[in-house]
Amino acid sequence: MKTRLPLFLLTLAVSGLAFVSCERKGETTIATATAEKDSSNEAVVYGEGFHKDEVTPQGVLRWVRQEAVLTINAPAAGKYRLDFRPITVFSPTAVAIEVSVNGQPSGTITAEGSDFAQAPTRNIEAALQAGSNKVSLKANRPEVKMSEADSRMASFGLMLPVQATPLP
Repeated sequence: MKTRLPLFLLTLAVSGLAFVSCERKGETTIATATAEKDSSNEAVVYGEGFHKDEVTPQGVLRWVRQEAVLTINAPAAGKYRLDFRPITVFSPTAVAIEVSVNGQPSGTITAEGSDFAQAPTRNIEAALQAGSNKVSLKANRPEVKMSEADSRMASFGLMLPVQATPLP
């Protein structure tokens, strides 16, 4: 099944300026964005270790180095569910990704397979403070060269957006 992005989202994602918020089953997702790392007013800011957005037929993707940092700007302190859709870099070997929030280990997510359309959502629960929260990702797999024609190095990819949803 082919996923199509609305034209306005596709246009904004290509420019690196897209911001998306959605509601699902009565829950409000507070943090969904594809923003450059120096954007200070977005809910999720992708920083060091993330390559630029790539628009694929299945959605927006960012390749990620072995260690990366993103910032989640939460409106209130509390427990949140953080949703990730990781994929491997063209490898059948699973990648374990340790997630730390504000320096505290919060869990591990696994990237299995490189099929963008089939990337399952992996989630962890974490306590976020009101305001800025540093989320560190560290893969157990070393970085590999993307291809002979593409010299970028990555350990895994993330289908965007990363989401943070407050829990009751």
